[in-house]
Amino acid sequence: MTIRHTLGTMLLTLAAAMPSLASAQASDLVFANGFDPVMPTEAEAARFLDRATFGATAADIQYVRSQGFEAWLEQQFAAPRTLHRRPLEELALTLPASSVIDRNDRLRQWYRVAVLAPDQLRQRMAFALSQIVVTSDLSDALSQEPLLMAEWNDLLARHAFGNYRDLLHDVTRSPVMGRYLTHIRNRKVEFANQSATMPSVTPDENYAREVMQLFSIGLIERNLDFSPILVGGQPVPTYDNDMIAALSRVFTGLSYECTGTAEIFPGAGVSIVRNCGAGCSGTDCRFTNTGTLFFNNPPTDGTAANLVPDTTPTGRGLRHPDWFRPMVCYPRYHDTGRQQFGNSPVGTPPAQWTGVPPQPPAAKPLVLGGQTLLTINPIDSPPQTSPNRALNCHDTGNNISAAHRTACLNYCENSINQAVNLLFAHPNTSTFVARQLIQRFVTSNPSRDYIRRVACAFEGNQAPVGQCGTPGTHARGDLRQTIRAVLLDPDARRPFGDAGLPLNFGKAREPILKLTGLWRSMGAVMPLLSTRNWGPTNPQTAFAQRPLGAPSVFNFFEPDYKQAGTISSVDIDGNPSTTGLYSPEFQVINEVSLIDTANELWNRICAGYGSNNCSGAFAATPPTDRAYIPPASLDALPIADGSAASDAALVEALNLRLMGGTMSGSINQAAPCPGGAPTTAMLGSGMKGRLYGMLRCTTFNTLNASQDNRRRKALLLAHLIVISPEYNTQR
Repeated sequence: MTIRHTLGTMLLTLAAAMPSLASAQASDLVFANGFDPVMPTEAEAARFLDRATFGATAADIQYVRSQGFEAWLEQQFAAPRTLHRRPLEELALTLPASSVIDRNDRLRQWYRVAVLAPDQLRQRMAFALSQIVVTSDLSDALSQEPLLMAEWNDLLARHAFGNYRDLLHDVTRSPVMGRYLTHIRNRKVEFANQSATMPSVTPDENYAREVMQLFSIGLIERNLDFSPILVGGQPVPTYDNDMIAALSRVFTGLSYECTGTAEIFPGAGVSIVRNCGAGCSGTDCRFTNTGTLFFNNPPTDGTAANLVPDTTPTGRGLRHPDWFRPMVCYPRYHDTGRQQFGNSPVGTPPAQWTGVPPQPPAAKPLVLGGQTLLTINPIDSPPQTSPNRALNCHDTGNNISAAHRTACLNYCENSINQAVNLLFAHPNTSTFVARQLIQRFVTSNPSRDYIRRVACAFEGNQAPVGQCGTPGTHARGDLRQTIRAVLLDPDARRPFGDAGLPLNFGKAREPILKLTGLWRSMGAVMPLLSTRNWGPTNPQTAFAQRPLGAPSVFNFFEPDYKQAGTISSVDIDGNPSTTGLYSPEFQVINEVSLIDTANELWNRICAGYGSNNCSGAFAATPPTDRAYIPPASLDALPIADGSAASDAALVEALNLRLMGGTMSGSINQAAPCPGGAPTTAMLGSGMKGRLYGMLRCTTFNTLNASQDNRRRKALLLAHLIVISPEYNTQR
């Protein structure tokens, strides 16, 4: 067959036939004629699910049609959470010695969850959050840690419908983030000796910078609608280098907790031993065994000595649970605002605390937008042994009393919590999160009003007076209410083809979501996780993306990315502009990646029985080593007889399932094929007419003689759709 060789030509003619916007019929979202809810059409349901899930399925479309958007959201909010880490641990426990779980196993689990998990909105939200609060296994610190990366995905899923303040708190304490942005074992300023004039240790500023710039408040002060606040015509920076330095001192003293021997997987009978040291119990471990625990990683299953029973196979990639628990404070290394050289036993003269330049100031002022919003003062309490000795959190063991240990721990915990609370409470955080969630789910260029409405949902009952109408009844930072606002906003629910829908509305589909959308919408079967030889295990090669594998903390693409040149002559509100529009996903979509993605999608669509469903026969025995689209899913499409009516129905069915009914044009079943049966015939208008013409008047029309050929025709048509310019834009 020559079908694959003609795809390039077909794609070019398909693009030429597509108008910029199609028309569609839709109804009001909530009420019409009193209090009777108007149920969404099939196209509206599919378009909604196209955004809210990893791909619209026939079953979900019918559920939304019959129950409505709100009912579907409530169902998703109540759905049990699907895990990533635990199945990988279960897999590891079945492996022989030294057969280690790896990144490929993690990716297979990610795809299984994305395609099969019932808690679609939670998992889709976790994926969106992973591109805002970024960690990546491209980092050397995490490249060989599939369980840590799976736990990070689980952390985001746990908080997907929770409160953003709690997410920031757990992100700050996460060992995964600690390793990625290097604030694990971050230490206060220390000097080698009393005569030193320069510190031998200074706090790492990496996390302090990124938690502000990328996870909460951004670079400049903004109004609730994301417009910049101007003073003298210039934007106001949110923070400066002094703020980064002060905040880096707050995020000191965090490292792995030590909980001792623990069962790594309930019911498996396998434990990894961890010796926390003599005299170590609870929080005392953070004083009596300070250096050993602060600087060391928890054990793994790498050696038999770490395992109970010690006959258990080793080297399967398992980790002690302390690898995943939130990091805890070790006061010896936390900045208390008081520096010290050496230890001073109780009853001896106090060690020198201050006075040697260039020590930082004792207090830590946190200044945002030019205003000191919080000052964390140095630790102070009644003296231990003499009137001139302040509380010493630098000492260890019996040199510090139980009461003072508690005070030192509380100071560390409270300092970190106050800093997180400050960033969460800043007015920028609501609009910062709102805009990026809209970009990840709905459109790259939301209107100011759309951003403001979602930011108001984030603000909840703390909404600024006069800016959000009636304040919400929920707490500030409620992500359940925030994502509800993103998906049900009037701009998001505006009918496709509505005269008021801006031409720039929508977003480029992320390459990796093209594959998940195809698999889900076509009812793909996913191999078991224990089948370790299926892919794609290197999706970044074809899709320029890998789940939790961004090239930097700035994600695969930045929210403010713009292609070179003028993208549009209007701004996000439709006003004349020379600055163009934002196009984040196009940072990874280019001439090369489009071809690579198209080829990879072909491989995934055609993977199936025997060798290749797009050329070989559909064998009777289903494969176990690849994800595939089963014949039953293809037979459920209108392919029964290959008639004109069947072909027209097939185009419409895939338009609904893959594109949410946004395909342009119309079909004219009465039109005959042009003479000579050219390779590009159009019987109708727009994309629909072009595809229908291809089915009736080109090589596709020969694929009607047998059931296998009609199945193959559906696969080929699906491939043409998912590589088309219209599909590339999620409307």
